[in-house]
Amino acid sequence: MAVTSSGAITFANIQSEFGGANPISLNEYYRDSGGVVSGNSENEDVASGGNGNPISMSDFYGATFKAYVTWSVIGGGGGGGYATHSGGGSGSASSGSSSSLSGSGFSTVTASGGSGGTNGGGPGWSGATAGGNSPLGGGGGAAGSGENSNGSNGTVAGAGGGGATGNNRSFGTDGAAGSGGSAGSQSTGSAYVAPTTLTLAVGAGGAGGDGNADGGSGYQGQVAVTVRVPNSSGDWTDTTTTRSSSGSETLAIATAAYNT
Repeated sequence: MAVTSSGAITFANIQSEFGGANPISLNEYYRDSGGVVSGNSENEDVASGGNGNPISMSDFYGATFKAYVTWSVIGGGGGGGYATHSGGGSGSASSGSSSSLSGSGFSTVTASGGSGGTNGGGPGWSGATAGGNSPLGGGGGAAGSGENSNGSNGTVAGAGGGGATGNNRSFGTDGAAGSGGSAGSQSTGSAYVAPTTLTLAVGAGGAGGDGNADGGSGYQGQVAVTVRVPNSSGDWTDTTTTRSSSGSETLAIATAAYNT
């Protein structure tokens, strides 16, 4: 709830919005980073701290506490395609699921999962490909290492699984290799966020194709959120919450913690 936008403003109004304890002093309430007032646009009239600027009660009309939030959201990696014993395959391995960050009063952020690799679509039995690397770098599943060999799983958030290698027949038609799954996408950003509860939802990696030789599975996504608020002493503190397993959890962005 913002400080009133008209009429009289009391110390209690400011303290209720931004935290603090008696005896109150306006010198505590300079705008970030010189004080505990967050730097969002609603607070632009509040003087910034550390430079001796004058500060008055009227600066606080409409002022609102918001936490500074940064995020990284990564979708699950796609599974690698299977390989065949003879001839080509059909379809694709499973795609990774999308991940998201959402909450009331917060614009939902979504990162899509990677697509699954083609089953038995490689150029001949040895044409398997590796899975796409994670947006964090590396971790894509390796392609099958020899004839009739499974692809390996992705190992880092959002990485795709590797494709399997087919059967090299001594006569007739060779099997066809699978292709690696794609990496999940990544969405990053930052915003000032009013007190709310965010939901961190991590998408699963796609399953590798199940064939004569199996594709590797993609790795699940990841959601990392850093919240910056004043601690109980009035010092700005960053706290990072990272969900690395499939599923969801909530994160409460409370009002200002400053209370001494």
